Amino acid sequence: MVVEEPIRHTEVVASGDITEGLVAMKRVTARELTLDDVGKFIGCHQDGVNFQAKILKIEIFEDGHAPGVGLVLQCPPLPKRAATRDAWRVPFDEVLELVELIAM
Repeated sequence: MVVEEPIRHTEVVASGDITEGLVAMKRVTARELTLDDVGKFIGCHQDGVNFQAKILKIEIFEDGHAPGVGLVLQCPPLPKRAATRDAWRVPFDEVLELVELIAM
C-alpha cells in the first residue's frame, strides 16, 4: 500500500532564515518498512506542530502478544519540549508517512 503524494509546499519552523520548502511524502504501512528506511524521516504531530522524526532503528516482531514493527526515532526539539529519542511499537497495518524535504 505504498502511496506517493504530489510534492507540496510547506512552512518550515525554527530553521534560521528558512521559512518554507518543498516536501515529498510517501505513505507506507509499517510492514513495508525495510532496513533501507533507517535514516529516513517520518511525519509526526505533537502539541500543534508537524515535524519529522529520523528513523534510527527498525525491528520486526512477528511473534508474541503484539506483533508489529519496533521503531527508534530521533525527534527534534519543539517549542515546548527538548529533543527526544523515542521507541515506538506499531501494528503492521499502521500507516506512516515517509517525508523528504527536497528543496528550501
